[in-house]
Amino acid sequence: YSWSNDPVSFDPIYPMFFIAHETAQQWWGQAIGWKNYHEQWLSEGLAQYFATLYAGSDRGPDTVRTLLTQMRDSAEAVMSQGPISLGYRLGHVQNEGQIFRAIVYNKSAVVLHMLRRLMGDEAFFAGIRQFYRDWRFSKAGTDDFRAIMETQTKIRLSRFFERWILGSTIPRIRVTPKIEADGKAAVVRIE
Repeated sequence: YSWSNDPVSFDPIYPMFFIAHETAQQWWGQAIGWKNYHEQWLSEGLAQYFATLYAGSDRGPDTVRTLLTQMRDSAEAVMSQGPISLGYRLGHVQNEGQIFRAIVYNKSAVVLHMLRRLMGDEAFFAGIRQFYRDWRFSKAGTDDFRAIMETQTKIRLSRFFERWILGSTIPRIRVTPKIEADGKAAVVRIE
């Protein structure tokens, strides 16, 4: 077995990533546990994402982009294996832990980054702080996390969570451009 080929090995990009992830587990996984295996993404995804943010604070935004790109690529390669919410069951039948780590660790971190971009930094981090305050020394679930994040934004997040946490496909986007007859304006519809 070669660790360098594992989806959660980021040694060439940021050699201290593993330590940053395990340190983040003191908050996400130890201080806040998960109710059942469907919720494992909360601890692993949050630890993975916060390790990524730490790497970015140490090495800059290019490091964050590089890490998230590698995470996304590793998850996309195995997305057909199931959703994040399958937890440790991912890859179990094939006895392939890399599937589990690519989806539960990496896809979860990428999804959290997408959620941050959707909500905005202020709302996202306010939600993270509230989640920690409300669930510290308890076991939380996806619905608990979503409910708290929704208190920080006007956006209903149920579709986001259904697609990215409970679903295993990449949502299709349809872009319909329309140029007005006078050629002076354009309307772009994104569905």
